[in-house]
Amino acid sequence: MNESRGGFENTRATGTDTENFKRDWIGYIGEKDADFMINKLMNKKDFSFDYSVGSNRELTVLFWADEEAKRNYFAFGDVLGFNATYRINK
Repeated sequence: MNESRGGFENTRATGTDTENFKRDWIGYIGEKDADFMINKLMNKKDFSFDYSVGSNRELTVLFWADEEAKRNYFAFGDVLGFNATYRINK
């Protein structure tokens, strides 16, 4: 909500406003949330990413790295990863 309105100072939203915005946004994007993410990454400069889509057209893997992350990898030889689905079924 902050991003779409140009920053937190332009939001001035109540809790109800936030819930209504979330409801409307989910209604707008539907099942295209992964498409939004991929399109956003494609428009970034100095940024690398790769992704995989499963047989049911769901995003299964997403990797991204900015230039600073790449420099850190070459300097330290390590990567930090996380599982975004952790505890999703509980």
